[in-house]
Amino acid sequence: MRKIFLALAFLIVSLLSFAQEHIEFKGIPLNGSSMSFASKLKAKGYEQVYHSNFDYVLKGQFTGKEATVYVLGTRSSGTVWKVVAQLPEEDSWAHLKSDYNKYVELFTQKYGTPSDHFEFFSTPYYEGDGYELQALKNDKCTYSTYFKTEKGTLNVAITSSGNLSLGYEDKINTEIQTEEKNNADLNDI
Repeated sequence: MRKIFLALAFLIVSLLSFAQEHIEFKGIPLNGSSMSFASKLKAKGYEQVYHSNFDYVLKGQFTGKEATVYVLGTRSSGTVWKVVAQLPEEDSWAHLKSDYNKYVELFTQKYGTPSDHFEFFSTPYYEGDGYELQALKNDKCTYSTYFKTEKGTLNVAITSSGNLSLGYEDKINTEIQTEEKNNADLNDI
C-alpha cells in the first residue's frame, strides 16, 4: 500500500511540475536549450552575432525597434533561463525616460501592477539638472521596474549605457541555473 501511495505521489508531483508553464519572449516559451531558443528567434528573422558556450547574442526587431537580444543558458545543461532585449542607446534623457515609461505601461497592461520599482538619482545629481545622462554613466541614476508573475520575473530598466533593457527571467529555469551554479561552486571548493 505504501509503495502505491508513493508512486501516486510521485506521479502527481511529476505531472504538476510538467504542467507548469514558462515565461515567453516574442511568443516563444523560455524552455529547452538556449541553442534551440536562439534557433527559434532566427526563424523569426533575428541574426546571430555572437555565441559562447550556452549564451547567444542576436539582433532583430523588437516592438518595431532594432534590438540586441541576449539569450542566457545555464552553466551545465544549457537550459535557457533568461532573455534580455536591449534597445539602442539614446542620447536624450527625455527620449530615454519616455521610452522607459512607455514600456512600463505596456508591461503593466500585459503583466499587471509592478511588484517593485526604483526611480531615483543619487547625490549630486537630480532630475532636471541637465546632467541626467552623466548621472547614468556614473551609476548615480536608477530606473528599474519589476513584474513578478507565476512564470517568472520581468524587468524594464535604463542601463548606465543609456539603453533600455527588457528582461525576461523564467522561474523554473532560474532554479535550474541556481542549482547548477551552486553545484559548480561546490565542485570548485
